[in-house]
Amino acid sequence: MSNSQPVSDLSQQCSDNSPPAKEQGYPEAAQILTELPEKHESMPGRRVQETVKIEDGAAAVEIIIQGSGLRAFVDPLLEPLCFDLVGTLPQMVPTFRVAYSHDGKYIATGDDMGNAYVFDAANKRIVLQKGVEVKELVSSPVCFSPDGQSFMFASGGLVQVCDIATKTVRRLFDHKSGASALDVSKDGRWLASGDFCGTVHIWDLEQRVESVGNKKVEAQGTIAADLPKEPKEFTEGNAYIFDVKISQDSCFVAAVGDDDYAHVWNLKTGELVAKFYHGKRVRSVALSSDGKFLVTGGDSDFKVWNRDTGACRSYHEALGSGLTALSMTPDDRWIVTASNRGLIRFWDLATGKSHCIVDAHKKIIYSIAFKPGGGSFVTVSKDKTWNTAIGLYSARFAPSNSTQLTDYPRLFFYFCIRQIDTKKQKMLRRASARAASGAIAGSRLWQKSASPLSHSLTPQSINSNITFSLCQKSIPASLRALHATRVTMADKRVESDAFGEIEVPADKYWGAQTQRSLGNFKINQPQDRMPPPVITAFGILKGAAATVNMRYGLDPKIGEAIQQAAKEVADGKLLDHFPLVVWQTGSGTQSNMNANEVISNRAIEILGGTMGSKKPVHPNDHVNRSASSNDTFPTVMHIAAVLELERDLLPALHSLRAALQAKVDEFEAKKIIKIGRTHLQDATPLTLAQEFSGYVAQLDFGIKRVESSLPDLKLLAQGGTAVGTGINTFEGFAEGIAEEVSKMTGITFQTAPNKFEALAAHDAVVQAHGSLNTLAASLTKIAQDIRYLGSGPRCGLGELVLPENEPGSSIMPGKVNPTQCEALTMVCAQVMGNNVATTIGGMNGQFELNVYKPLIIRNLLHSSRILADGMRSFEENLVAGLQANEEKIASIMKESLMLVTCLNPKIGYDMASKVAKNAHKKGLTLKQSAMELQALTEQEFDDLVKPELMVGPKKV
Repeated sequence: MSNSQPVSDLSQQCSDNSPPAKEQGYPEAAQILTELPEKHESMPGRRVQETVKIEDGAAAVEIIIQGSGLRAFVDPLLEPLCFDLVGTLPQMVPTFRVAYSHDGKYIATGDDMGNAYVFDAANKRIVLQKGVEVKELVSSPVCFSPDGQSFMFASGGLVQVCDIATKTVRRLFDHKSGASALDVSKDGRWLASGDFCGTVHIWDLEQRVESVGNKKVEAQGTIAADLPKEPKEFTEGNAYIFDVKISQDSCFVAAVGDDDYAHVWNLKTGELVAKFYHGKRVRSVALSSDGKFLVTGGDSDFKVWNRDTGACRSYHEALGSGLTALSMTPDDRWIVTASNRGLIRFWDLATGKSHCIVDAHKKIIYSIAFKPGGGSFVTVSKDKTWNTAIGLYSARFAPSNSTQLTDYPRLFFYFCIRQIDTKKQKMLRRASARAASGAIAGSRLWQKSASPLSHSLTPQSINSNITFSLCQKSIPASLRALHATRVTMADKRVESDAFGEIEVPADKYWGAQTQRSLGNFKINQPQDRMPPPVITAFGILKGAAATVNMRYGLDPKIGEAIQQAAKEVADGKLLDHFPLVVWQTGSGTQSNMNANEVISNRAIEILGGTMGSKKPVHPNDHVNRSASSNDTFPTVMHIAAVLELERDLLPALHSLRAALQAKVDEFEAKKIIKIGRTHLQDATPLTLAQEFSGYVAQLDFGIKRVESSLPDLKLLAQGGTAVGTGINTFEGFAEGIAEEVSKMTGITFQTAPNKFEALAAHDAVVQAHGSLNTLAASLTKIAQDIRYLGSGPRCGLGELVLPENEPGSSIMPGKVNPTQCEALTMVCAQVMGNNVATTIGGMNGQFELNVYKPLIIRNLLHSSRILADGMRSFEENLVAGLQANEEKIASIMKESLMLVTCLNPKIGYDMASKVAKNAHKKGLTLKQSAMELQALTEQEFDDLVKPELMVGPKKV
């Protein structure tokens, strides 16, 4: 069996020198076929038949490897996969579990009679068989040690560790309640086993073994963690763990069962670190290689979760055929699901799209296992009787008789073939569009038959229920299933608002109002989504409001669920559920309702309810209790602004100031004197340290200006409700909000003394942005100075040497540009533009409400973030490595005519001017000019012209 080949190698096998056949009215069809390798070591001499079917505007490719009985449907616009049936494993008893060894040499299976088998993956022969006597049908889980020398299986209340080479049982674990699932950590230290009572046991494989009677069992204390499933709501005799997986880093263990949840524990401490509500019974679990993503499979769907945030990344439905097994390819690219109809689907983890359907078995598939290195996988199923005479089964792996019972595990080979190029994609889209518009009468089938010499293409008219004797199934149904998967991979739920019902993605927490807003404000989506700091502030405020509302009658059960959901929002775990852009109503109502709906649905989920039901947690009545968008959004604006300025911008500003001060100290120690410049002309000298001290002072004032804007931003509008009167609130509510927000942030906030001003005007934010605008002006001056002083390297000023971070030109070799200066000045230009828009927004408060709120806060947060990032980049990539070119500085000093200024007290302004002009006209030095005009002697000149005496006031 071969590993997957590189795409570049496969492409060389896919040539097609014959011209494509064409048919009037459908010329593109013959040119859109994907190309498959004619030969491969896993399928010598086989013919590949490929069919493109377009129906109702949808296209798919059917691939049949002749002689293997294998059929797959792929989306031709996505990267296709090629499959081949490599062989079967001779196991006649129904098989439920399968595992691949880490070195790819062995395959282990477990049947329903308490037996386990180890096969040589190359020759498909049994090398080891183990079992125990059982009184009833059981599912025998199997797995391999990381070194491939041992395999583990569970049966009859025992977990056995068997040495493959010696065929002996090395260890026994006494699993009184029976083991239903097994997995071994990649470091070989831990064995995880799930039982039929909802418990996961972690066994230390390095612990000692004791003999008891005639068998060896693990000594006491070898269970590192006994991890009970939560919640413990099991029916007697019916509770069990379906699947268990250990992460690649051997730090976490995940388990699923019939309690609708997936749990993740710390492997060594037993601490429950994450809990995911899948809904329905959870049969399978898979972990990405880095452990960041968790995939859970139910009876008819699967979900992808972010392990750290707990957010559901995507939801997919199996479309009627059920979901019986789930796995992930070793490269984390594909999620692979199996169904009770014997179908395997490959889903792209990144996009969520179903790329292909493989017709692998005739009946239910119980388990899937991938070779750790990729390239092949094995499935186990209980199939019907198949007739090998008509090609439904590969004869080279079959017994001599033509009819057999194929309860065999089947071994497949798979690899990616090259993507269709852009031209073919365009052709396919045009053909699909024409089919959808009715330009083509009827459906047409194009076949591509492969032979060692050439390809031939023949069009064929077909009807919608055509069948092929090779697989005895209709193509259109499978095609519809493939495209239905792509269109409805994220299921919908129905929610309602004052305008009626509307469909909402089932895996999203937002509700009807957010969904309508998505359709009503399609303005630069998703690039201009509401900034994350605003979402964080919403979480903080809604959590604080729940706390205060519980003092005034909110049901504590509801309030605590809201607090938990709001904290998840504040922690950034639910950012994907806030899709709305800045461009919406000027009061921010849509985003406020987005927050209300997300927190409501998440709280409902926490309490075990149904998302979208608004029971027991209502987005308006409970989450938005005692509040209005008109006071909520300005409160969120102030919280977000203070957090960003205090925690991001000011630290970056202080850090840059310190870096420039370090340069002042460095240059002062070296006593570097340089020529000054005014009006871009030579002026009197100063020290390089003095020049840089001016930059430090600018930033000192910038810090003061930003800090002076914070007190007004720490006044909160919450409690003003609709117009500032506080209708529908209680006495002390506004003060309580400020108190709770202060506790949650660690920053002292107060309620605004005048709520009418807080709702109708945003002068505090305009003032704060004004301080950022001034800071941008300061940074522009600093960056421009450094850029000009570093110009050169030979024909410019060249007084500073800037760090060389990257090539500067695509045509001029060796050129290095002052990129950090340019980046920072562009940032400053954007901030100044934002300031204009913020000022315009601030003056648009008509009567009792400003209606430019989202624009104002977006600009402040944008300016704060890019200034902070820009200053950090400027400091790390320029200031830290900045050097003085002392030789060039001294050379320029000698050439300067402005040193003549120090002669004024001796010879007067007029004579000093003559000396300077004469020197410039004749190309003389100042000393030569002064002596020529007999203004001074050489000694007098040397005594007066000393640059070090020109960088400060005369001492009296």
